[in-house]
Amino acid sequence: MSKSLVIAVSIWAAVFWGCTKHTEPKQVAKSDSTHIALAKSKINPKTIFFAGLIENKVGLFKYNFINKTYSKFWWKENEQVIDFLYSSSDTIAYMLTVSQSGKKGLFPFINNVKLYLVNINNESVMHIENLGSGLQVLSFWENDNLYKVIMNTMNSQKKGFIKQITRSYFANGKKNITEENSYSLMEAGFPNLPNLQAKLISPDKKYLLSLTQEIPYQLSLTDQAEKIVYDVLRDEKQKLNEIGWSEDGKYLVFSTIDISPMNETLYDSDPQTSKLFIYSLINKKILAVFNGGGVKNFRLVDNYLFFDNNFKEKSNLYIYNLSNCTMFDSIKTVGGCGMRNIPLIPDYEA
Repeated sequence: MSKSLVIAVSIWAAVFWGCTKHTEPKQVAKSDSTHIALAKSKINPKTIFFAGLIENKVGLFKYNFINKTYSKFWWKENEQVIDFLYSSSDTIAYMLTVSQSGKKGLFPFINNVKLYLVNINNESVMHIENLGSGLQVLSFWENDNLYKVIMNTMNSQKKGFIKQITRSYFANGKKNITEENSYSLMEAGFPNLPNLQAKLISPDKKYLLSLTQEIPYQLSLTDQAEKIVYDVLRDEKQKLNEIGWSEDGKYLVFSTIDISPMNETLYDSDPQTSKLFIYSLINKKILAVFNGGGVKNFRLVDNYLFFDNNFKEKSNLYIYNLSNCTMFDSIKTVGGCGMRNIPLIPDYEA
């Protein structure tokens, strides 16, 4: 599963067809059959961690699959979680916190960035490094064993220059290398954080996704063995954001997003900023679509899809059972919650 999200100042219901039809994800009643299925699962995701507000600070909660309950796991009085990102192995995660974030004039700021390693198996948190303060930060897993953090900061030694620092860490918490580049605001403008490449090829190499680069976007799926091309999505105005392939090879999950200042619904009470699609690789059709607010960060664990929805205090989490096309559970906490952080609406005002 590939996930990418730019965090700048603010880090950064549902319509079904094919399986169910209701306008808001609803909680599914507990059943013994669900518990048995989890016990036999290859991954057996007994506990899932997510970000949420704890005592007015963004910390981590843990969700118990068997009991469908959640509890506080980690938080600090002077720190806010801005990004919590699982590895593809689901055994560890890296977490970034800040003491403060906001905007001064035209520029965003993030103060006292800290990096932590979370061991999922023994439920421990280890401080790795203090990264200092800056303007923007982007974090991602380059591969199963290498995690990267890219920060933009003001160059204190060269006025009018921005310094971009790239740090990399192994999955065991050991630091790899640090690289620095400097950019002139006058000549090059404000340096963008890189766009991450989505995983367009399925893990078994059977399918290849192709996306047009202009609005309206078209997404197609090629069966590389049969040389057959299938239309997945047509006439879409939102940009492709994330792609995930289920481990059993049956489902493709992807999201689209538009949190640009051109989105006229961005500051509405019910913004239309993202969509999450579930596509059957067996039947070659879309099974379900969730739309509305938020950014739709998601994770695939066995045959379960976790995703967040909406912004700020309205943000919540849903757990969808891909096997039977039903909503397994929903999570709502005071102050909001999300897979990586509490999603916030970008501030584009000067």
